[in-house]
Amino acid sequence: MQESAEQAIAALDGRLVLPQEFLPWVVTSQLMLVIAIPIAEELAFRRIIFVSIEGRFGPAVGIAISSALFAAAHAGTGRVASALIFGVAAAVVYRRTRNIWICIAGHASWNLIVMTASVFDLGPRVAGTPYPIRLAVFAAVSLLAVAMIRSLENGTTSRSKEVRTR
Repeated sequence: MQESAEQAIAALDGRLVLPQEFLPWVVTSQLMLVIAIPIAEELAFRRIIFVSIEGRFGPAVGIAISSALFAAAHAGTGRVASALIFGVAAAVVYRRTRNIWICIAGHASWNLIVMTASVFDLGPRVAGTPYPIRLAVFAAVSLLAVAMIRSLENGTTSRSKEVRTR
């Protein structure tokens, strides 16, 4: 038993080597990260928390509190600042469109990017990239997201159009 545990954590060229029997667990956990967790978190933080607070205290308070709670929920990941920024963006998008699927797609995409960077050990390379380049990439991805949201707005529900006119 101890031998297989040692094999499971053996490193080869700085990468973790896992026995073949761990593959289903790894695939399942990655699918959860990219599919199940974004659905659950967006339903909780946008559809339930944001909407409840927005109804009582207004959109600004709803955005602030739901985003802060979203960031706090990600404190263990070391990505509190990016979670706060994403939380604000997702709450604003949800308020504007009332389409939870846009938020879920954005969240799933973000998790896929983070997972891919982790799997391919891109973290140190990204961290070593000069700040202006990281800022330019972030701006480009943000502009792409805005363009996608605007293109989706043509198919939004009448309720979301009512919200925008308020």
